[in-house]
This record gives sequence, structure tokens and C-alpha cells, in this order.
Amino acid sequence: MWKNAIYLFSSILVVTAVILVSGRYLDGRSEIDQVELNNQFEVEAVQETELEKAQSRNVYTKLMNNKEIKVLIIGNGIAQGGLEADEEKKWYNRLGKKIKEEYGANSTFKIITTPGGTAFGGWIDYIADSEPKEYDLVFLCFGSSDEKELNFNQTVFGTIMEGLIRNIKRAKSNTEIITIIENSIKSEAYIDTLKKISDYYEITYVDTIKAFIDSRMAIDVLTEDGANPSEQGYEIYTDAVFDLIKSNIDNKREPGFEEEKPLLFEESNAFTNGKITTEFLTIRGFYNSVLACDKIFMKSNRSNDSITYEVNNSRVLGVTLLGGPDCGTVDIYLNDKLIQTYDCYAPNEALRHVLISDNIGLGLHKLRIEVANVKNAKSADSNVYIHGIITN
Repeated sequence: MWKNAIYLFSSILVVTAVILVSGRYLDGRSEIDQVELNNQFEVEAVQETELEKAQSRNVYTKLMNNKEIKVLIIGNGIAQGGLEADEEKKWYNRLGKKIKEEYGANSTFKIITTPGGTAFGGWIDYIADSEPKEYDLVFLCFGSSDEKELNFNQTVFGTIMEGLIRNIKRAKSNTEIITIIENSIKSEAYIDTLKKISDYYEITYVDTIKAFIDSRMAIDVLTEDGANPSEQGYEIYTDAVFDLIKSNIDNKREPGFEEEKPLLFEESNAFTNGKITTEFLTIRGFYNSVLACDKIFMKSNRSNDSITYEVNNSRVLGVTLLGGPDCGTVDIYLNDKLIQTYDCYAPNEALRHVLISDNIGLGLHKLRIEVANVKNAKSADSNVYIHGIITN
């Protein structure tokens, strides 16, 4: 009998020990599980915060959440909205009003445009701009002036546009870019180049040529002179851009950028960096006298007066001039060889960033810009205004 009692007592001790050990194990396991659960919550919270940050930087999410957006417009006179138009009638201010009415969000616009402007000018103006480049939406509007400046060389045009797009995306990867195919572009090659670049970088574009045709309105109603949009023409611009924005929101578009993506145009990496240099090597006849477009220009109207610059190890070469109704013509010499004659006449005063070469070759070069002995018959004078040279 006492043996049974001892056996029963031993069994109780064993069971008690098992329960105690199991309890401690479970308590320890619970603590571990709780720590792991807390860590999981922290990771999910961080991921959610990062997602919220990403979404807050997306122009479309901002609009849907009634948040203000920052918009940059880079382009020529058409992008500028017309010289004579009232500010409230500018296409982008009309766009801002439509966005406010539809989404309750304000829009702030920065304008980097010039009448007769080219992609090359837009590129260097963007690079040289000192303001933080934290834009939610960027419009690019080039092509019609480039056709004339680049003698229909759509490859150079595409190269510069790609360099500009990649610069914008490097500054903020989910900046949305919308390219505008202007109604005034004549060359199918330029139109195809804009579409090709847009498709390659998954950028949406507004085809205002198609929008004009679809309106069934006469060209003399939609434009002032067959090229520059009238008030009715700009209404079509505004509606087409707004419709694209709405479509992108409906499609839950998320802008992005893969920096490792191969170049579409192999020379476009030459347009990664750029600068304007005002230091000259020699000067003959020019004097420092004119402040225009927030820049100081050297001026002369005497034939053969010149400014010489030294260029070292730059692939890109250009010059910043002033165009206007009293402007003459310049002869441009590279290493004492005449390579270009440029007519600075323009109906209105405007910057002229002139591309001389997109690949001059490394090494030391001498650039001479000289007042030509001829001028445009429309010009009131032969004045040449030089600010500096563009290199990378």
C-alpha cells in the first residue's frame, strides 16, 4: 500500500514539474511572439509611412487629396501662353482653375519659357536655374522652333530632349512629365521623335495637332497666324491637358524613373551637366552695357568686332545671345573656321541659346563670335548682344 502511495506522489511531482516547465516555456514563447509581433507592426508602420511619403509626392495622389501641386513649364512662346494674353487667360492659369474646381487643389506655376525657344535653351535654362527642383508636374513644349534652328535634325533634337528628361527625373524620380506636341510642328520626324521618347520613358503626351483636327474648327480661328494659338486654340490646349490629367488619375498612374535604363540616343549623356561661362579670352570692340532677361550682355553693332573664348574638354558648345527687333547677325568661328552664321533678329526681345555643336571633341578649342557685315532686312539695327558660352 505504501508503495502505491509513493508511486502516486512521484506521479504528482512529475506532472507538476512538467506543468511548471511548460508554463515557463509558454511564457517565454509568448514574450518572443509578442516581440516578433511588435517588430512586425513596426516594419509595417515604416512601410506604410514610406508608402504615404511616396504617394504624397505623386501629383495625382496630391490632387485626389486636395493638396497643392508645384508645376514647371519649360518651352517656347506657345508654352508661354502668348505675349499679349492676360495672365488669367494663359492656358496654364486656366488649367489651374479647372484643377481647383475639379479636385480642390491649388497649383503654383514656374515658367521657363522664351519666344522662339528651343530644347537646347530649355535644357540649359533648367540646369542653370538655382531654385530647388522639387516639382510634381513638368510640361515640356518644344519642336516648332527646333525644326528651324536644327535644320530638321531630329536626332540632335531627340538627344537634347532625352538629356532634359533624365535631368528632371534625377532631381525627383516620380515627377510627372507631360510632353506637348505643338500644333505648329511641321515635320513628321519631329513628331515621331517626341512620341518615341515619351513612349520609351513611359511619359504621357498631349497631341494638340490631333486636338485641333478633332475640334473641326478652322485653323484661322484656332491660330493667330497659322502657328501661334488664338484664345480658342489655347482653350483646346487647356482642355486636352486637363483631360489627360483626369485620364491618368482614373488609370491610377504612378510616375517613376529607372536611372539604369539604357539611353535611347547614345549622345544624350553629354547633356547631363551644363554651365554658362562669361569669362572671355579676348575682346574687340564690344562693351559691357546691357541688362536684359536678367543677364548682362556685351554689345556691339560694328562689323568684325568680336569676342573670343577658350573651350577646354567640353563636348557641348553653345552661345547665349539676345534676340530682338534691333539685332543683327553673328558669324561663329571654331578654331578660326567659320561654322555658322546666326540671325539674331526677332520681333520681340528674347534670349537665344544657340547650339554650335553637340560634340566638338575633347581638347582645347578657340571660339570667336563676330559681328557680321549683313543683317536681316526687318531689323532696325545691327546690334549684337553676347552674354557667354554654354559648355558641359
